[in-house]
Amino acid sequence: MISRPPVHPCIDCVTKPDFIQWLLILLPVILFILLLWYFLRWLKKDNYKIADALSVDMSDEQVEQLQRTSLATGEAPQQPVLKRSSSRLIAFFSGLSAVIIAICITSYYMYFAIKGLAVPKFEELWPILASLGIGVVPYATKIINEKK
Repeated sequence: MISRPPVHPCIDCVTKPDFIQWLLILLPVILFILLLWYFLRWLKKDNYKIADALSVDMSDEQVEQLQRTSLATGEAPQQPVLKRSSSRLIAFFSGLSAVIIAICITSYYMYFAIKGLAVPKFEELWPILASLGIGVVPYATKIINEKK
């Protein structure tokens, strides 16, 4: 006799989630949006710009040289111009993408768990997560080479 695989209930046959269950399913997304809003408001209040965090700081020697040059010419000291760092930008977007994917996977998993269906397996997602980790490599390499 041939054994049949277990039959999973169809998605439409299972009762639809009520408001509380939808709230639990979307709770990671809601918390992320609230925390993001809170931190952006906090940073805006302190006049902090993300562009400044993504720029390369000048070394102390470069700042001193700029000040000596401006004093020698009799001009007012200028603000140092910060260069934008593409490796920091790539690391920033890789980290942001990793957080968004983690939130989506968590909500997806909670939906299936609450709905009573078979919980999805995420073993085949490692290439996506590995590619997000690769996005941090240029910045890490740059930092390690600067310290030598």
